[in-house]
Amino acid sequence: HSTKMTLIDFNKKELRDIYSALQYSRLEIGFESKSEEELYDRLTKLMDKVAKLRQVCDCQENVSE
Repeated sequence: HSTKMTLIDFNKKELRDIYSALQYSRLEIGFESKSEEELYDRLTKLMDKVAKLRQVCDCQENVSE
């Protein structure tokens, strides 16, 4: 059994939770340093990726939100 993760390992609810957690984390960033700005950018990119995964899930599950 391979340990490689695929989209199938996440269900729609988990992806929504991940997105919400990232959104919350991003709101907590204070922008007091360069590293915080970089973190904000990384979280934004992650959120975009999760949003895309959710769209793919929507197609597979044929569930609209």
